[in-house]
Order: sequence, then C-alpha cells, then structure tokens
Amino acid sequence: MGFINLYFLKHKKGKKIPDQEGSPQNSNDNEFALKETVASLTTEVSVLKAELMDIGEELELAYEQIDKTNNKLLEALDCFSTEVVLPDVGYWSVDLETQELSISENGRLIYGITQGERLTLTDGLKLIDAEFREEMFKAITDAIKSGERVVKNYRMTTLDNGESKWLMTSGNITYNEHGGPKRISGSFVITGA
Repeated sequence: MGFINLYFLKHKKGKKIPDQEGSPQNSNDNEFALKETVASLTTEVSVLKAELMDIGEELELAYEQIDKTNNKLLEALDCFSTEVVLPDVGYWSVDLETQELSISENGRLIYGITQGERLTLTDGLKLIDAEFREEMFKAITDAIKSGERVVKNYRMTTLDNGESKWLMTSGNITYNEHGGPKRISGSFVITGA
C-alpha cells in the first residue's frame, strides 16, 4: 500500500520527490565509512592487544624477579641464623635437588656428629630414633607438597656418647624460580633428656 501512495505522490502535479538519504549513492558512502571505521578499530584493537601482551610479559618477569629476590632473602636469613650460637639450638638445611643435609656447628655437637662429615637427608633421618623416623619423613614430605611449615617433636640418641635427647624441629620450604621446592631449612632445639 505504501508503494502505491509513493507512486501517486511522485507523479502528482509533475512534482518530483527529492532523493532521500538512503539513496544508493549515500548508502555506498555510508557502507564505505563504516568499513573504514571497523578497519580502524580492528587496527587499534590489534595494537592494544600487542601492548597488553608486552605488559603481561613484563609483569611475569617482575613476579619471577620478586620470587628470586624473596628466595635469596630467605636463604640469607637462614645463613644468618646459623651464625647465632645458642647452647641448645642447632640449624639445618636440605638441598632438595641433591638431598645434601647441612647442620650448623652447634647442631653437630648436639647430635655428636664429627665436623666435616658430609650428610644426606637419609643420614639425617637415621639420627632420629627409629620409632619417630617415618613420622618425620611424612612431615617433611607433606611440607614439601603443601608449602606449610614443619613443626615436630622427636627423640634422638647422640652418635658420640649414646645420650638420649628430646628435640623439637621446625622448618620452611623455599622455592626455585620455576616455583618448585628448592630447599627446606630450619632449626631444632633440645626440649628434654
């Protein structure tokens, strides 16, 4: 119905209806402008995406550097701790990659271990009385998996004179730059005989 009315209006008294904005010429111009706008926005989005990727990489590197710095700080604190000598306190550290066990000089005296003797984690567990070894091993394994602090009481017998002592140990995990467990270290203190 609208088409017929338009036809009569166009031909009424010989007057011509003026071209509307939706004419084919204007429509092509609008489509071209829209395509240019879309292309421009697509380019801007690509540039922004590249910038965001660069920022993301920089943030990841910054986080890795912070982790490295934190681990170095913890290691430095562990080294500092081994310098403090208290008669009933010893310090220990296990390199989880090599399984090498380090015990402070005073800790070696507590256990009756000769100076300079190289130890592994397995050697350290053998220093604990048999009834506590499995429990200690499980506590260390759980700490490595969870990242939680180890706190454990146990009994040991000194190697040099066979004296029995009760100790309490505590330790923390430090991680490498990839987030894997690198070291577990802490202290032990004599709590009774």
